[in-house]
Amino acid sequence: MNLVISFDSYSWVNACAGRIIDSPAKFQVLVVCKDFRPLLYAPNLCDEAIYAQRTNDLFTLGKELRIKKMSNLGHYVDDLDVEKLTTQLHLAIMFSGIGTIIYQFSPLLHNILSKIKKNDAVELLTYDTKVNGDELVIFELDNAVWSRKAYLQELMVGIHSMSELPDLKRAEVLIKRK
Repeated sequence: MNLVISFDSYSWVNACAGRIIDSPAKFQVLVVCKDFRPLLYAPNLCDEAIYAQRTNDLFTLGKELRIKKMSNLGHYVDDLDVEKLTTQLHLAIMFSGIGTIIYQFSPLLHNILSKIKKNDAVELLTYDTKVNGDELVIFELDNAVWSRKAYLQELMVGIHSMSELPDLKRAEVLIKRK
């Protein structure tokens, strides 16, 4: 089983949607924080409407990708309870038989997951970070997977900026962490 962890609503799509399309039953996605950044196409919506749109987008993406489990842990970026997050992640890993964790790189997540990795035999892969001689894990997208990933753009209504849309490269690159 694979667990994808993202701080925001959409970065995971660009990083690993192709992998998920290839074997959706093997993936769970956890979004850590509520994302209240203004919507690109409706910048004046209130926070509740923004969160509702992104929640709907996550549900729609999860349904389209046939992801086994999709959750938003509901933390606030400005008031992140590290102990609670650590416990939530540890329980998710222990009870779901997670073998690989793909996560949006941040020092906080890296520290938490590195500690969990010491106790459990999990592989750590990151995205959204620079490569410094680290081992790369490359997943090439065939035409069918690439086309389905391209279609996901239409389901991402609540984006904050165009950069959140999948870049539509023919490969997804992750970095193996020790």
